[in-house]
Amino acid sequence: MKYYVNCDFLVAIGSAAVGLVGLGYGIGIHCKMKKLCEKLDMTIEDISKNTEVDIPKEVINRAVEEAARRSAATAVRDTTSAIVKEMNSDIHNKVSAAVDNERKNIADKVTSKISERVSKIDESSLRNEVVEKAKKQIADKFNDKLDDVLEDFNANLRNVSRIYSSIAGSMAGNKEMAFKIG
Repeated sequence: MKYYVNCDFLVAIGSAAVGLVGLGYGIGIHCKMKKLCEKLDMTIEDISKNTEVDIPKEVINRAVEEAARRSAATAVRDTTSAIVKEMNSDIHNKVSAAVDNERKNIADKVTSKISERVSKIDESSLRNEVVEKAKKQIADKFNDKLDDVLEDFNANLRNVSRIYSSIAGSMAGNKEMAFKIG
């Protein structure tokens, strides 16, 4: 029995072997890098614990001044905001109270003026004036209606006149009679 080796099968086995070798190499490199990182982290921590860093007083003073300036600006801004709110509230309350007082004064003055003027009104002349205006409006309305009725009447009269003229014309052809409506 002879076994025939398929070329595709050999390529697949070769590729799998190369893949396994690559995977093993990647895992090995990862482990080495992890150990190196751990050593570097420990070294950096040791250096930072044992090393003293001298910061110049000038840098510290500038940092303190900047922090103080920011803190002062914040305090001024907050205080200013609180004062403005309090002033707005105070002004609003004072204006509202003044408006209410003035409204009461104006209402009293207006009421007294209206009462004074109402007491001076002559009842009979007011009644006559109202009656005259009502009569005029009724007459105007009635005249408008009469104008409409007159137009309708004239239109109907013209129609009747045309009918009689037509009848007269047709009878005149027969008997030569004419009617005239004036």
